[in-house]
Amino acid sequence: MRQKRKRLPYILREVGRGKVFWYFRRGKGPRSRLPGEYGSEEFMEAYTAALNGADAPPKKKREENTLGWLIDQYLSSPEFSSLKESTQAVKTSFLNNIAKESGHHPLEAIDASTIQGGRDKRASTPGAANNFLKHMSAMYKWAISDKNIPITKNPTRDVPRETNQTVIIRGRLRKLSSTGTVGRLGHANALHLKCWLLPGFDAGMFAE
Repeated sequence: MRQKRKRLPYILREVGRGKVFWYFRRGKGPRSRLPGEYGSEEFMEAYTAALNGADAPPKKKREENTLGWLIDQYLSSPEFSSLKESTQAVKTSFLNNIAKESGHHPLEAIDASTIQGGRDKRASTPGAANNFLKHMSAMYKWAISDKNIPITKNPTRDVPRETNQTVIIRGRLRKLSSTGTVGRLGHANALHLKCWLLPGFDAGMFAE
């Protein structure tokens, strides 16, 4: 039987929105957030600094005029700070994940086709695909209004959202087809089913 690994002293673990967050707190002292995954290099650097009573090491600056740089500028902007804390938490988590994955790309290389690729990568979960567009669009709208950011066009503007053609039938989710068929339910039965349409419903086309 594998022995459970002992957690480092003064470490608190919290779960929110399906994600794990780590904090350092000694006794009843102040609590400070630790970055990265448990045991990662940046986590251990921040943990060691907190353990020694020092401030966490400064975050490494990303190369200027890259997507990661733009995300950092947006997350540290006054406009972003004015949002609700819950909204900030969601956007920060989402955009930081994008920065880790694609932050090295130069801004000049990001166009509508790039954004569409990011959307299509998440197409199996339309909600995630549309959240990607929503958060990226909000960031680019801010960037255009900031004279210090070299962006004049929002590449998300011409990328349509995913349409999640789904209905709830007898308590179960059913995906709609684009053929106008009703699957094994049959048209007559479908007309008498009590159903609630979800966002993206189009013309009442049912399918199993």
